[in-house]
Amino acid sequence: MRTPAHPASQALRRRFPPCASFLAGALLLLIPAFAPATSAASLLLWDTGSGLLGDKPETWNRQAWKAVPSDLLELEANPVKARSDPGYYGREYAFSGDAVVENAHLIAVFHAATATTTLFAKDTPTAPTPNPGHRFAACTPIGKSGPVPPVRLQLLRHAADEVIIGLTPTASDHPDTAVTSFSFGRSEIVEIRTPDSLQGLRISSPIEYGIIPGYVTDDLVFPARGAEDNSVVHLPSENVFVGLLEGGSHALMATWPQGRQQVRLRNLTSLRTVDTAEARTRFDTFEIDTDGKSLCLATLQVCIMTPDRIFWNDQADEIILPTNTGQMGVLSNHAPLITALDIGVTLIRSNNNWIPVALMGGFALVKQNQVTILVNEAESAQTIGVDEAEKAFEEAKTRLEESPGEKQRVEATFVFKRARARYQVVKQLA
Repeated sequence: MRTPAHPASQALRRRFPPCASFLAGALLLLIPAFAPATSAASLLLWDTGSGLLGDKPETWNRQAWKAVPSDLLELEANPVKARSDPGYYGREYAFSGDAVVENAHLIAVFHAATATTTLFAKDTPTAPTPNPGHRFAACTPIGKSGPVPPVRLQLLRHAADEVIIGLTPTASDHPDTAVTSFSFGRSEIVEIRTPDSLQGLRISSPIEYGIIPGYVTDDLVFPARGAEDNSVVHLPSENVFVGLLEGGSHALMATWPQGRQQVRLRNLTSLRTVDTAEARTRFDTFEIDTDGKSLCLATLQVCIMTPDRIFWNDQADEIILPTNTGQMGVLSNHAPLITALDIGVTLIRSNNNWIPVALMGGFALVKQNQVTILVNEAESAQTIGVDEAEKAFEEAKTRLEESPGEKQRVEATFVFKRARARYQVVKQLA
């Protein structure tokens, strides 16, 4: 059996320390399933040479772009001599136009003139590609004193496994002078760090449904349909937000650490189709007051996502999910659906091996041979002690049987489900 792994796991764990509860941290967990295997894709950085790159990829002239090497000493007049000087680390790279970061899953375009970072999801994982797919988000920092002015793009890190771009306002008298950074690895995840001097982030995205997964005992869903135009919806300050995007094939996912963040959906607009005159409604903007903390974004066609860690990343042939109405098997070409997940065990079949994972509630989206799973917590058998799990299961069972009242029984049922899921996982491998 393969060891759980992900290329960005170490970097992400450094940024978000593990936590014991759902509300104590924020991270992403990815499981690609039912997708063709692809080789490890490059992480590329481009300088467009001009600041006129638009939001329509078909108009881009990629022939004019210049690749920025990870070793900036290559740009020196005499690279060999520069490398031989132990005290010289090279000059800071200066972008002559917009910046573009590209990996197998997405393309990010940094517009210095508008302080906006536009994210495109690739329809087919590959790098590079002339067709980045669809635009799913445009991120703009929000200053406490108003809109952030034009910015200077900074290359903070450029390595084989990570690129970090910083945005610094160019106006010397602007109070928001600290750097807003965007970090990219080889996955779909984008980590955004905002300084304390900023209010937060405005993320423009065509959202039809906003979801707060696992709120209290069930998912909290905010449909755009039926709401008034230009309204603002204030969301509970949980640690995870899922926006189902217009068209239904992708979801915008965001996680963040515990803090005093405030989250809202705004700029509701009604669109009327020409052919049917049918009104369609969507949210245009997801806003978060970041409280000086980071935010992780992703558009994930296939994933398992938890608040505190990257868990497993591999291809799968079949998944059995613990839904609220019983177990549900998912194979290739499954019909599209969204279902709530109960606390229980999911079974992942990969290379003729069944991998049990304890899921602590959440929901799953299945569409177009892609599975998206968002859960409060996940555990594998390697992290659970057999004796401890068995003892906790017996104690939880006894507590449930001896519960004196309805309130105590509800609490005992929750503890029992968690203990039973962990015990079933270790027994699967016994």
